[in-house]
Formats: sequence, C-alpha cells, structure tokens
Amino acid sequence: MQTLGFSLVVAISTAAVFHMLLSYPTQNGWMPDPFFRLRIAGMHRAIHASDSHIYNRRGIMDRVTFDDIFKMYGDPIEETLTLRQTLTLWRNNHDLYDIFGTWVNLGKWLAAWIVLKDESGKMRKTDLLDLIDGSYFQRVFSAEADTKRSSTPLWSPIHL
Repeated sequence: MQTLGFSLVVAISTAAVFHMLLSYPTQNGWMPDPFFRLRIAGMHRAIHASDSHIYNRRGIMDRVTFDDIFKMYGDPIEETLTLRQTLTLWRNNHDLYDIFGTWVNLGKWLAAWIVLKDESGKMRKTDLLDLIDGSYFQRVFSAEADTKRSSTPLWSPIHL
C-alpha cells in the first residue's frame, strides 16, 4: 500500500471498515460472519443506489457507461478527470436516501483519484480501466521491483 501512496494505518483501517460494512450483505444467511469475510457469490447484494453504475447486477462492467463518465464529466479529448470533475461525478451520482452509499462512493472515487493522478492532477481513463481490471497493480509493483532490483548490489543477501 505504501507503493500506492497510502500509509499502513490508512490501509488497515480502510480494509477493516469496508469488510465490516460489506460482510453482512454478502452472507448466505442471517448470521454475520465473525471474521468479516466477503462472499463473492453474494456481492451483488452490496450494490448501493449511489453507485456509478459501471457494473450491472451480475457484476459485468458496462463499457458504454464507463465511457460516458469521461464524456459527461471529464475532458472527452484527453479522456481525463480532475479532482473537481471527480467530485462533480460523485455529487451527481449520490442518492438522497443512500447516506452510507454516498460516502462509500466518495471514498472509492477519491482513493482512485489519489492513486491515479498524474503531475497535472488528472486521472486518465486508461489508468482507471487498469485499476478496475487489476493490471495497474501489476504494473506499479513490477516497476517497483525493477527499481529495487537495479539498485540492489549483487552481493546483497537478497540475491543469495
């Protein structure tokens, strides 16, 4: 998580909060899981009204809706979102009666913007797609490993 720009305290507390809040709706029965595990088969029950609707109820990404986000709120030529545009997207997607979902959605979009913003403060569409499918993490961690590998002397215990 430090590679992505988050401290250990933020990473642990965020993971704990999300698991506590999303564990119960994803369970098979009425009893909550004491370890706050998320059940993938029940993840469709954790969708909230303030979501950006990129995914449908079956968990399949709707690429047209995703592209529309950048057409409606961002720069359609550069295909980027600034912080202000990201907050406008959040504000326009929130549901008055979904207080919990509104704040969860804000947290998701802010975390994505913090991780993906470039030097000019813009989040690129391609990076967001890579974040969604997981390839962004592979790219970041392999670049980090290459940096460590190139800076580690050959006599280091890491190479032994």
